[in-house]
Amino acid sequence: MAKQLEEYLRTALASIGDAVISTDAEGRIVFVNKVALSVLRAAEDDIRGKHVDEIFRIQNELTRSRVESPLAKVLLEGATVGLANHTVLIAHDGAEVPIDNSVAPIRGEDGVVQGAVLVFRDITARRKAELTQRLLAAIVEFSDDAIISKDINGIVTSWNKGAERIFGYTAEEMIGKPIVIIAAPDRVDEMPRILDRIKRGERLEHYETVRQAKGGRLVDISLTVSPIHDEQGKVIGASKIARDITEQLRSRSELAEERERLRVTFNSIGDGIITTDNLGRVACLNPVAEQLTGWQNSEAVGRPLEEVFKIINEDSRQTVENPATKVLREGIIVGLANHTLLITKDGHERSIDDSGAPIRVGSDEILGVVLVFRDVTKRRADEKERQSRAVELRRANEDLNQFAYAAAHDLREPLRNVVNFSQLLLRQLGADTRDDTRTSLKFIVEGALRMDMLLNDLLAYSQIGGLEKSPALVDTNDALRRALDSLKIAITEADAVVTSDDLPAVLANDGQMVQVFQNLVSNAIKYRSQAAPRVHIRARKDDYEWIFSVRDNGMGIRPEYQTLIFQLFKRLHGREIPGTGLGLAICTKIIERHGGRFWVSSQQGEGSEFFFSLPLQNE
Repeated sequence: MAKQLEEYLRTALASIGDAVISTDAEGRIVFVNKVALSVLRAAEDDIRGKHVDEIFRIQNELTRSRVESPLAKVLLEGATVGLANHTVLIAHDGAEVPIDNSVAPIRGEDGVVQGAVLVFRDITARRKAELTQRLLAAIVEFSDDAIISKDINGIVTSWNKGAERIFGYTAEEMIGKPIVIIAAPDRVDEMPRILDRIKRGERLEHYETVRQAKGGRLVDISLTVSPIHDEQGKVIGASKIARDITEQLRSRSELAEERERLRVTFNSIGDGIITTDNLGRVACLNPVAEQLTGWQNSEAVGRPLEEVFKIINEDSRQTVENPATKVLREGIIVGLANHTLLITKDGHERSIDDSGAPIRVGSDEILGVVLVFRDVTKRRADEKERQSRAVELRRANEDLNQFAYAAAHDLREPLRNVVNFSQLLLRQLGADTRDDTRTSLKFIVEGALRMDMLLNDLLAYSQIGGLEKSPALVDTNDALRRALDSLKIAITEADAVVTSDDLPAVLANDGQMVQVFQNLVSNAIKYRSQAAPRVHIRARKDDYEWIFSVRDNGMGIRPEYQTLIFQLFKRLHGREIPGTGLGLAICTKIIERHGGRFWVSSQQGEGSEFFFSLPLQNE
């Protein structure tokens, strides 16, 4: 019977899931089960009969110091002893196995300690599970997101630091309280609806809503809620992750506003705009481009640009290389040549000009092309009409000048006859001729001479811009000298003094520059005051032109007449002072033909200063 009992106990010890080692009163191993052999990485023959301290070597996992065997205390005192935490067993092959154990005495019927039994287990898996659990707990606790759990009735069971930061409530304030505390006033019934879905085992992902933080502040959040199941699969609660998306929504709103601004700007531009991808396929057309090409954006997107934006040369009718092709090939801004026609979807032709530019990321990668173009059909037609009118106007001007030249030239001959025969008649009249007859003949002579002077000036005016010499570099000092030589008698008779600064060389017609100086100095002498005429000529250099001035001390010009005097046949003094009214008109025409301007500054009684400008020659 005793033998059967021993066999039964041995079988029971061998079947225990923990490792078991039993010793005699001296600590020698008398029994070891298979689990113990597995943990020790040893065979039974290597263990049986040896002292347990040789086989069961243990040390502290953290300090690496050897741990005193609990067996001696058990055998000496007869007490049950357990291992401290962080104890590792050094297996037979040197491997370290984290364990926990207890050692108990084996007593006889008389109570005497006859040996000890060591019961221990490998807790490696448990350690890993504990580590994983601690790691998950740390992740939950210190996540920036709110991680909350609640039971099936919506009572909060956990509340991490992220929840405290987002909603302002501490864990102590929320655990055990209903989650509806953080419901937004206008969304109180939202949480029960979510819980109903969770009870059905459904999951809610990235649901954007609003919650109310402590103090009434509303928070935009993205919500993910999952059901929590028990071991039988029954839903017993919910796990919720809430992320504060206030900044994200603000950025999203700003991005949407910017996108809308760009869309409105794109659609409001008065030129046609087409964008392409890096393969030259249409990406977008603005409304003007739709109107000009005849293609709707929806039907054009994805098509090759050449199909939507078909262009030819107006003169040769040959297809023109699409500018987008060159932009993509060379990465430069490209413009269309003149005389380019756009063929619309329905076959109409439009004159256009345009430019294509690369759309870049940074300074290298080209994402596509932006093409900007406009309908210049009317402008081209207007240009052609202007050119045609300019040709006709030039022809008419040439005809008019030729007529004026011929008329002035041909009329001078009969005028000379009138003067000559009138003067001859005066000489032949006898002494008894009436005085009024002589006076009438003198008026005829004077009128004919004035007419001759007028025709002479008219002839000079008509020749400006006609058959004159090509502009050349003219020393204006020399031109002024020659003008003064021709006025020598008038200068002497008027006791006039004419001075000048050093004058520049300009690109002009030599003879016409002499004519300008002669007219201006002659006028200064003719329209003098009571004092002897004093005339000074100077020039100064501006940014892009020479500005000449001829200043006198004459009678001056009232402000209201300072524009009038440059017109044809406009004279301020009638017959009091001889003249034709063409001198300043001739000067103005000459200077304007040279690309300059002509004007005056004057006060009546204080003299005048006439100005004219001439462009700088290329240096």
